[in-house]
Amino acid sequence: GGFSYIQQVQSYGVPSDLVTVGTNGSPLLKEPLGIQQPPGTIAGFSRRLVLDDESFLLVSYFEHVSDASDTVVITHHDAAGMQLAPGTTLSGAYAGDLILAKSTRGDVLAAYIDSDPATQSGQALYIVPLSHDGVPMATPVAVPIVGAADSPFDFALDPSPSGDMILTWVTYDQNPSAPTGFFAAEIDPAGSPRGPALRLGASAGNVSVVVSTDGAHALVVYTPLSGNAGGVALGVHTLPLECAMH
Repeated sequence: GGFSYIQQVQSYGVPSDLVTVGTNGSPLLKEPLGIQQPPGTIAGFSRRLVLDDESFLLVSYFEHVSDASDTVVITHHDAAGMQLAPGTTLSGAYAGDLILAKSTRGDVLAAYIDSDPATQSGQALYIVPLSHDGVPMATPVAVPIVGAADSPFDFALDPSPSGDMILTWVTYDQNPSAPTGFFAAEIDPAGSPRGPALRLGASAGNVSVVVSTDGAHALVVYTPLSGNAGGVALGVHTLPLECAMH
């Protein structure tokens, strides 16, 4: 047994090596990941999701120097770091705003920001199911966000024992008396919301959601983004929810 981490050998370079360490913290193995950096880009990585078989999905991003646009690539590696399939480019995704999550059934969902001309901000939050090789399994689904004056941020996906995910996010709102809103929605394994989003409060950060073993109830744990936001004091807060029944 042991642990591993991704090592980026040079600043703004591709994620270069998977370093495996023993339970005592001593290095055991360094395996090159073999990810190719396109010319004229600044590279980095943002997320790694470990799957049930100990293989993992890695999100790398390449910012093009010429126009500051991003190319986001998802690669599948075995536990030793060997790449198992060609990388998948997720077009339109903003690298710093892409998260991966695994359901209790082993399904993988990605959440990311992309353009949407139908919204006031010109952006929307999208959900898409992925194969274990990181390949999209369906058309990305835009999460309906009502009243948002800007793109959502601080979003997270937390698994439910039912196989669903609980999606939470914060967005700037059009209401001047409550400039931010904190929302949640239950997402099915295909990436679609099971019902309308629920506004939970004015603001939140460091959000974590714990769902009961029967998938019927959830407890949201969070901290407000600022003191007295919507009359809420700073500190750790909890909020009970009832999940969508299906």
